[in-house]
Amino acid sequence: LILGLSYRLIPVENALYNMEWNGVDERYDLERKRDKLVDQLEEAKLLWCSIDKRTGVVAGYIEHYLPYQDVINFKQLVKTKVNQMVEMKELQEKIGEAERQLRAVKLLEE
Repeated sequence: LILGLSYRLIPVENALYNMEWNGVDERYDLERKRDKLVDQLEEAKLLWCSIDKRTGVVAGYIEHYLPYQDVINFKQLVKTKVNQMVEMKELQEKIGEAERQLRAVKLLEE
């Protein structure tokens, strides 16, 4: 969630800072979109902190009730899943950017 919001915020901020807007209304819309994404990003960070705390509680139960090797396996599984999710999001963003560039090239060819 945090990555997704961050990736969505980047082009909006770039458009605002590079003055890639036409007219006051478009700039206002970009500023509203940026503000909304920033608010959502802050909420996502708070949510992440809450989830992290609960994860610590669950990890404590796991460490208490399961054998040491199972705890190691669980921690590795969680780490792998998080890394896979981050990598998948990055790839989705790269694919989206490549598709946007392809559309722009096709428009230029016409």
